[in-house]
Amino acid sequence: MMKPDGPLLSSLSVELPPESNFRDQNRRDTDSATGHSKLTTGEIRETIEKARALGAEKITLLGEGPVAEPYLTDLLDCIRTLEMKAELSTCGSDITTNTARRLLDREVDIILAEPGRPGFDTALGHLLDAGYPTPAASLAVHETVSRNNMDELSALWQRARKNRITPIFEVRPPAGEDLDSSLPDPASIHALFTDLARFDEREYGIHWLPCPPVPGPSIPSFLLSPVLTPTGDIHPLKGVEISLGNIRKTALKNILKDSEVLENLSRWRLKIKGPCRTCEHFDPCFGSRALAWRITGDYMASDPTCWRNMDKNDRITYLPVPADRIIPQKSPMRLVSRLLVVKERYAEVEAVVDENSPFARADGNIEDAALFEMMAQAAAAMNGFEELDTGLPPHRGALLGGKNITLKGTGGIGETLRIKLTKKASFGSFGVIGATVESGRTLLAAGDIKVFKESL
Repeated sequence: MMKPDGPLLSSLSVELPPESNFRDQNRRDTDSATGHSKLTTGEIRETIEKARALGAEKITLLGEGPVAEPYLTDLLDCIRTLEMKAELSTCGSDITTNTARRLLDREVDIILAEPGRPGFDTALGHLLDAGYPTPAASLAVHETVSRNNMDELSALWQRARKNRITPIFEVRPPAGEDLDSSLPDPASIHALFTDLARFDEREYGIHWLPCPPVPGPSIPSFLLSPVLTPTGDIHPLKGVEISLGNIRKTALKNILKDSEVLENLSRWRLKIKGPCRTCEHFDPCFGSRALAWRITGDYMASDPTCWRNMDKNDRITYLPVPADRIIPQKSPMRLVSRLLVVKERYAEVEAVVDENSPFARADGNIEDAALFEMMAQAAAAMNGFEELDTGLPPHRGALLGGKNITLKGTGGIGETLRIKLTKKASFGSFGVIGATVESGRTLLAAGDIKVFKESL
């Protein structure tokens, strides 16, 4: 993660498209999930160069495709030319001894993923035969901890240690799967991590404190780095799929510099909500941000999968959050009901006006002024959530006014409305927030609100 007193970027993970036609450095293909065109190799090279200029010393290539592809070799050579460390995470489907030797010659750290996959042992054997690991080129195996493989992990860990391979076991949200059916219960995770820690201490004199989401003495850097996706979005961490911006629209430097998500993560000792922040092992453990985001909707929430939180779930904040917890307005003046979504300088808030509200009209609709008031209360909810149950002292804020407010329609009593907020600009303690009020797909009001937030 970005450190407030260090370089803007220390490492970057790059998700590579798996398609073989990615060989063409000028060809753009479309991502089936987003409809956006995928990055070319030229765009990835340019981003790596910019990452180096911002202080990055390591690039991790997260690849699902063949290792022997020419474009991959070109990227590894680019990283080496820039005097950066290259790391490759791969399933190793086509690794031969010759391929492994070429990777070793370039001193590429290898993370071999999916140990249960057919062909894994063959790929691992080729890497070992080529001379991995060495002091200049490490070798790791990466496995996801799930209910289906819990009984196999201790043996895999011991095998890795015996061969001087770094085991990386990760409790993480599975892609496209139901969390409840795949994640082990916290007690089982605790038992596994404790067993692995005792083995390391007994057999190798390696001491570490069992903490989620990764067992071992340290968390691999690729799990703490911003991620460049195949379509150019920057995510704050692997598994936290919040777009901070897109490199085709905004310079990488500005994405990183202006990101409130990265700023919050860098100040995690103050910003994490709930029981994790008061845990005796809070430093250096900060739980899984990916699991916190996937389960609660808040990347700064306490980790619900940690065994130390098993009896503290009622103290963990989950989205949606009732508005009465985060704004000062009381009924009947309170118009917003719940904070629904929080992302990068963005939030969505729900509002329902009942018949007892002073904004209710006799004709069954609500006063036009209620729409502007909803914008203001939604902004207060956005700010209040940032400080909810954190180590930050409460401070004052105020609405200074509105600009370019346009009314397109009116809401009805009892109708569920949604307010969408985007932080547009900030000048010290002053800020401008763009806001819309919508009923379904119908826009009722839009404009900018000016706010003041007392500096800490």
